[in-house]
Amino acid sequence: MEKMILTPVHTLRYFVLLLLFAISYPLPAQWTIPVVGGALPNSAIDLQNDCFELTSTTNQRGVVWNNTMMDISQPFDITLNVWHNVHGADGIAFVLQNTGLNAVGAGGNAHGFGNAVPPSAYPPIIASIAVELDLFDNGGAGVLDIPADHIAIHVNGDITTTAAGPSAAIPNGNPIPDNQCFPLRITWNPAPVNTMEIYWNNQLRLSWTNDIVANFFASNPNVFWGITGSCGSVQMTQRVCVGANFAVAGPDRSICLGDTVHLNASGGTTFLWGLGFPNISNQNIPNPVFSSVNAQNFAVPLTVTNLIGCIDRDTVLIQVRDTPSVSIISPPSICPGDTAQILATTSGGTAPINFLWNTGATTAGFDAFPAVTTNFSVTVTDANGCSTSDASTLVVSPLESLDLLDTDTALCQGAVIPSTSVTNSFGIDTYSWTPSTGVSSPNSPATVLAPTASTTYYITGTNSVSGCSAVDSIHIDVFDLNVSHFTDTIVCFGDSLGFNVQPTDGSGDYTVVWTTIGGNVLNDDSIPNPSFSATNSGTYVANIEDNISHCTAVLSIDVEVFQVNVIVNPSSILINPGQRVQLNATGAVFYSWEPDTMLSCANCPDPVSMPSSSITYTVTGTDTNGCTGTATATISTDSLLIPNVFSPNGDGFNDILELNYYGGSFYEISVFDRWGVLMFQTTDKAVMWNGTNKQGSQVPEGVYYLVVRVIGDEAIPAKDKQRIFAVTLMR
Repeated sequence: MEKMILTPVHTLRYFVLLLLFAISYPLPAQWTIPVVGGALPNSAIDLQNDCFELTSTTNQRGVVWNNTMMDISQPFDITLNVWHNVHGADGIAFVLQNTGLNAVGAGGNAHGFGNAVPPSAYPPIIASIAVELDLFDNGGAGVLDIPADHIAIHVNGDITTTAAGPSAAIPNGNPIPDNQCFPLRITWNPAPVNTMEIYWNNQLRLSWTNDIVANFFASNPNVFWGITGSCGSVQMTQRVCVGANFAVAGPDRSICLGDTVHLNASGGTTFLWGLGFPNISNQNIPNPVFSSVNAQNFAVPLTVTNLIGCIDRDTVLIQVRDTPSVSIISPPSICPGDTAQILATTSGGTAPINFLWNTGATTAGFDAFPAVTTNFSVTVTDANGCSTSDASTLVVSPLESLDLLDTDTALCQGAVIPSTSVTNSFGIDTYSWTPSTGVSSPNSPATVLAPTASTTYYITGTNSVSGCSAVDSIHIDVFDLNVSHFTDTIVCFGDSLGFNVQPTDGSGDYTVVWTTIGGNVLNDDSIPNPSFSATNSGTYVANIEDNISHCTAVLSIDVEVFQVNVIVNPSSILINPGQRVQLNATGAVFYSWEPDTMLSCANCPDPVSMPSSSITYTVTGTDTNGCTGTATATISTDSLLIPNVFSPNGDGFNDILELNYYGGSFYEISVFDRWGVLMFQTTDKAVMWNGTNKQGSQVPEGVYYLVVRVIGDEAIPAKDKQRIFAVTLMR
């Protein structure tokens, strides 16, 4: 079937409607063939690719529905390719309905959607719009029909009345030819006039204006759509394919000159690729091989016949691109380690040209320095993706072998390597050492090396025939281990002292071992920075060894420790409050007293103190080396006040001997008469003497003696712990 030819007026409208339909209803669609029981089952058969056989013999009915509902508030443009065999009865219909995917009407003149005349056991599909292609004049009462094969629109399954038509499919009323494929095209444009148009074989045959959404589908625009058909007592095979343009030649292709590509057509059962293309392998298969013979464009036509004999055509454009050529330029041979320029030159193709070498390089040329004979290959690709390759071999002459017997080493200053020689020097006949300083024989493979500083020596061996050389090297580190010598030092007793040995001009990898003569123990005698607390004078010796060169150094440090012993006199004393005390400190040169309360001077060795309460002084003495020492002096004041007279005569005034206690000392109080007889004794501060003896009798007037003894209080010297007071008793 030839493709539809549209007038310029209809072209834009047609393609807009076709695009909207393709967006809303993408192919291939999924279809439902309802299962119908009874005497007239569903005879529809899925032929694949949106093609169906509705009937194939007498008294059959075929119904298929698209699973995707159609929104008829939007325009659509659907073409059905229709084929039938010998002229029979009855016909097919394109149906819109909202009953569901199992909806089926009567057969015969009802075409599978309506109610037959006379009425059938199968009810019509109510709420439906059917575009009927009638291939038989049914005649008879109650049936609106014409003798010609015609087109009509029926609504709600009523075949006795038409909403539009009937109109002859062929204007002159001739029957539709048998065994041929013709297009039945239905368009719907809801805005602005709600118009449906029906074309047969690309000719407008019927037009109908009606708001079908409101009038037939209760304002719900989503409806099912499909194809129904039937035949009565006259046999007829009816087949339908959905879609006008089914021939698909495949996507346009772009290939490179000399390449081949598989074409891939679809949409039918038989294929015919355009004649006059000898570079197509087989013109009658969907996927022949196309071979490029020259760089030009080919528009290859394709004719496709589908399952029901409809013919459609399509074209595929094949662009054949020019392929670039490439050639590698490189030296024929090099020595190991030498550099060679590898360069690819190109011609033809479309710029820009991209390069990809087997080395991973992506430039036209690069420097190579292979150690062995190497193959280089490059693939060049132009802007169209066309590519070609070339390869070349770069010969590398055999490697001359040269190995020094000695390896990298380290020496102390003044040492030498007495004999250095090479092995595996086959093919080498000349030698050269660089630098030559410290080399006894600069042009011999065996020599004495005596560097005065760290040096890397290179020996180059050359094959005078090939001109290729080999190089080996030895690095000699020369060390002269130096250690900054610590000066002898003087420290004060108890000071914390540390050493830190930092060798120079060595490798940085050292072992340090300390020994001590008469001094203090180090916290670690195997580290470069030990420490100790200075209490004794002594000598500290560090033995340092470079673990690489084994150079050694010795460091010796004398440490003298000074101690200041400060003595203060008296160190403790008990006095009456306000009594003067002479203090005297010795053992240092400079003195400092703390606190400086009630002192005649704070920075002299012999201040005078006159405290009103107990106090402890700390004196710090400093010698000429800055070393210090401390001592303390504790002055305790008497905490007991004793009156020297009392009168226990019962007048309520001064009747008891009242003792006033200060401080926290604990006392024992004893009262004796002048003959030494004990009158009273207590250790209770709350108990006081009332002038009676131990038997409770009043003692006579006279002088009595109180003995006060301090119990505990280690701060008071033993000589000050007992005191005697005289008290006069008067009545």
